[in-house]
Amino acid sequence: MKALDISDLLKSPLIHRISGKLGDVVFRTIRGKTIICKRPVVRPTNNPAVLSRRKKFSVNTKLSKCINDIPECKYLWTKAARNKMSAYNAIIKANYKNVSDSKLFSAPYLIPSSFSFEYYDFDVKYDSCELTINYSKEIFDFIRDYSKEKFIKVVGIIYCENNICAGSDPYCFINVSSCNYPLSESDTIKMSILLDSMTLNSLKQYSRYTLYFAFVTSGDELIPQKAVSTFTQEFKIP
Repeated sequence: MKALDISDLLKSPLIHRISGKLGDVVFRTIRGKTIICKRPVVRPTNNPAVLSRRKKFSVNTKLSKCINDIPECKYLWTKAARNKMSAYNAIIKANYKNVSDSKLFSAPYLIPSSFSFEYYDFDVKYDSCELTINYSKEIFDFIRDYSKEKFIKVVGIIYCENNICAGSDPYCFINVSSCNYPLSESDTIKMSILLDSMTLNSLKQYSRYTLYFAFVTSGDELIPQKAVSTFTQEFKIP
């Protein structure tokens, strides 16, 4: 049987279905195109600066993946990204300065800055298995075109620190979101983020929690329209 050389492989229709590692090469599908690149070689090093950069990149990728897994955030980042950059890479680039080699030290960008509005303080409360946030006309006055914006929801990530289990990661990121609430010009809306058992079990492994969240509006088809920038609130679990 004749061996298939690389030129024959690239012409094969099967190449467009390959994804992942294969020997020394990596197959990636970006915007419908299959890209082949050489697998990066990570060489051992004791250089403190290099080790610090690698750890910082690890923190940022975990954070960015968590944000990218929120559909509304991914949609807005995709819409704002330039030069055919993916939403995930845009999130990584924007949040690199917000992390160190061991933690998240400032509020991350959940949404692109071009979609940001004013900052307000919120009182986030935890009760049983839910986080509650109140929305009211007095707090937000940025919704003026009600022909498109019909619903509002809160999306965010919980940054957990100080793992109480020996040998475990000192931090983790968990994405959360509420349901969509009908947008009202006058009513106060109690927005609820329900935490499932898996999330609660993860939270119990840590001793400190910070919720970073944003409000996203949408139309009848629940396509994100506008968003209010990241807010920060620490909370406690009894």
